[in-house]
Amino acid sequence: MFLFAVCLLAVGQAAETCIVCSAEESQTVKTFSQSLSAQPGVNNDCFRNPTSTNYPTASCDEGCYSLFYALQMDGRDGTKVEKTVVERGCIYKKKVNGLSISFPAKVDSCTSGSLCAVTLNEKNYGNRGTIKAQYETKAADNNPSGFPTGNQITWNAIGLKCYQCHSRPQASITSMDACYNGGSNMQPCADINSTTCVSTVSNYELFEEMPGTNGTYGNYQYAMRGCSNAPSSYAAKIANPVISHGMVHQDELGSFVSAVNRTLETTFCDTNGCNVQTMKYLSSSASSLFNLVPLLFAISFCL
Repeated sequence: MFLFAVCLLAVGQAAETCIVCSAEESQTVKTFSQSLSAQPGVNNDCFRNPTSTNYPTASCDEGCYSLFYALQMDGRDGTKVEKTVVERGCIYKKKVNGLSISFPAKVDSCTSGSLCAVTLNEKNYGNRGTIKAQYETKAADNNPSGFPTGNQITWNAIGLKCYQCHSRPQASITSMDACYNGGSNMQPCADINSTTCVSTVSNYELFEEMPGTNGTYGNYQYAMRGCSNAPSSYAAKIANPVISHGMVHQDELGSFVSAVNRTLETTFCDTNGCNVQTMKYLSSSASSLFNLVPLLFAISFCL
């Protein structure tokens, strides 16, 4: 009985040889398809029945997996994009909700030889929303399947839209910079792992030294807005932005050779076009003028 148990354990832990590859294929379309009629890729590539002759392999203790999913996304400037994705490799362990799980699933969870369903989300795959994917657990010597078509695969509408812009250099409060004041250029995030939008802004004072300014202080504004892979849980902190200090533009050319060190506020949010935050107070407590040239010289001298 003891020897029998040992043999079973050894068989259960035997490593498998798995093909390791990934690929994606995108195309711009006028209207989204109802189903995937044509298999992406070409013969013997990662999409279509790859072999160990064409792709590297790995010895995998947890077993092998092939993962397939299809996306329909808004592209830039009103276009529509359809994307198919395949990845193959070793089943691996990852933390989800504090627990160690096998991704995409344990090898014995899909042993019928047919495709099995798995739902991808932010916690197990890092993507925004949910993706209904298919997977299988065939080893390299068991003819891994090609990308599924027809009713074997589901199109998934996915994607986040964020304002993606940068304020122009030395934007004064009177110039009403478009990026700072409500954001500009709202576009889809290209990465499915963009789960939040981000804003980093500053509303700051700058001592005017140019002729004709009479040594007064001017009010300037700075904004950087875009897509972020920060967890969507950060969006709950939108009322309490992350406070930091950094360099903002001092001159109209946007040069950081001469710059000011001011307070910056960074916030994350997770709905379309949400990253429009501004700074409600005036930052003037940091050093009035910070010239980077002496600092860079000092650093190079020390090195």
